[in-house]
Amino acid sequence: MLELCEANAVDGHLRGGGSGWVPSIFAKVQEEGVRAFFTTNNYIEFSQLRKMDVNKPADYLERTFPDGVSLATTYISSSLVQQLELNVEEALSSAGWCDVMALPVLPPSCGADDASRLLEIVRSSLQDHGAQVLPDTTCVFTEDFLRACEDSLVEFAKAKAREMPTESTGQPAPSKQTDSVDSDEDWDDGPKGKKGRKGKRSGKKTLTQEDTEPQGRGKKGKVSKGKQVAQAAMTHSGSSIKSKVQAARAEAEALREAELAGKLIELHPELEDVGDGEAVSLLVEQLRPSAVHAFKEARQAIFSAGAEERKKVRDAALNMLDDQMNELEMAVKGLSLFEESTAVTFEKHLLRTVAVEVVDLFLRLQDEQLSPSILTCSKALSNAERREAASQLPKEAAEAISTVLQSLKEVANARELVESLRAAAFDSGMRIKALD
Repeated sequence: MLELCEANAVDGHLRGGGSGWVPSIFAKVQEEGVRAFFTTNNYIEFSQLRKMDVNKPADYLERTFPDGVSLATTYISSSLVQQLELNVEEALSSAGWCDVMALPVLPPSCGADDASRLLEIVRSSLQDHGAQVLPDTTCVFTEDFLRACEDSLVEFAKAKAREMPTESTGQPAPSKQTDSVDSDEDWDDGPKGKKGRKGKRSGKKTLTQEDTEPQGRGKKGKVSKGKQVAQAAMTHSGSSIKSKVQAARAEAEALREAELAGKLIELHPELEDVGDGEAVSLLVEQLRPSAVHAFKEARQAIFSAGAEERKKVRDAALNMLDDQMNELEMAVKGLSLFEESTAVTFEKHLLRTVAVEVVDLFLRLQDEQLSPSILTCSKALSNAERREAASQLPKEAAEAISTVLQSLKEVANARELVESLRAAAFDSGMRIKALD
């Protein structure tokens, strides 16, 4: 056969190292068939050429149609690339985005890899028209569309920031106990004129000196004031760190990716099924940093707007505490001017009125964020609320505040209450003005 071909005795050529002979008529018909299909459709699949007995289809097509583009499964003409570019631009001008995989001009044999390859070819042209390809997808978005989505998520983030609570009530949370349960903690006249509690307590543990006495402080020794201040500062620092962690956690919960994705789908329902939702997830991943930044700025603005007001409230409340504490101390010092029986009666009156107001105001001041209602609140805290507020104080103040609460319950030892309250204030980092 080789000799016949070399002598031009037969019209054809050998292939495969001389193992096969292809008649010229077959090669002609083959080439005409490929040209006809490619010219008509502007593309042809490699699998189709293999069926036509074309070896190395990509090389064959590159030789036959040098201006075409070879993809993973298909060979397309340069005119089809231009049509694709025009289709993308038209879709972008009307909707602001498009998925190349959904365009009718794309050959049905093209997969996501082929579409991505085509987008790479036309990327520079798209960028000139203010559009960009979403990474790892076959989607193209205009800058205006992305900016509109970003603005929507930013506004959503700001709204979430406004919804989050910024201030506490300035006092401990109300007790969930019923009136019948609270009644056993109220004071009532007992026999022989002594004040006591109605009924007996059961199943609850009250604060005692043994329970609340911190380590390092015994009856015979005292912690230096410098060390007390340092310990109080460390306690408040730990509380501040915990608050920041909780705030960061709340921020993360407020702007979850799933929630932002839901917002985008609400604005553009047609995006929901693109790439089985992968396009929305990637879009959120790209836009979320702006939303988080806006959220934090809004939170900071809200906090800053109320910071001056909170400072004024705290300063006013501290001045009120100074005045009330001085009135209580003067009244306690004046007890020595009365006869014993009168002094006892007056002391109990002080412990039920002025002392209660001073202690409750001190406990309410432990809240880092105060409400203006602290300046006008006249309702006394219940014993349960006082214990709850006292539990938020630094450990160094536990012994002193326990003595204060015990004095209120027993309606006795006003002088000890005043001294312990000053100690509790010092241990918690608060300074009460000394009596002149």
